Amino acid sequence: MIPVVLRPAMPKDVEEIHRLIQPFAERNLMLPRSIAYLFAHVGEYWVAEQEGRIVGCVALRPMGHNGDGAPLAEIVSLAVAEAAQGQGLGRRLVEVALQAARERGFHHVFTLTLIPAFFQRLGFQRVENVLQRLPMKVWGECIYCPKQTHCDEVALWIDLSPEKEAR
Repeated sequence: MIPVVLRPAMPKDVEEIHRLIQPFAERNLMLPRSIAYLFAHVGEYWVAEQEGRIVGCVALRPMGHNGDGAPLAEIVSLAVAEAAQGQGLGRRLVEVALQAARERGFHHVFTLTLIPAFFQRLGFQRVENVLQRLPMKVWGECIYCPKQTHCDEVALWIDLSPEKEAR
């Protein structure tokens, strides 16, 4: 098996990240990201690199506070090239993002996903009372989604608060 290196994204990675995300966005599996957006937010991304090629990415977006006042972040743009799927790369990318969230002091990390079972295997749980628990800022990107009026994504989150982690 060819080794895969996970590392923070750099500006030189933006075009490859864009090429990776685009096919998923075209199938309405995730929101599209423009080159300009990716350059502006490259510091939120990690990439999986194999033989000099980007084969996976994920981003951790700070989102302010949840309805309980705890620091909140969102996992977005999780993508793995089809040829690299089935090797645990998605799990590794999410784990890198969660570790970064812990280090940065986020108490909750959420995601909006079409594959809830994947995230639930990593400890995420369904968000109950989603409109009260997640800030309105979360829904700001929904206006760009082609499925806005018939959303089929599931809101999940994981509790990384120091109290929860100590248990």
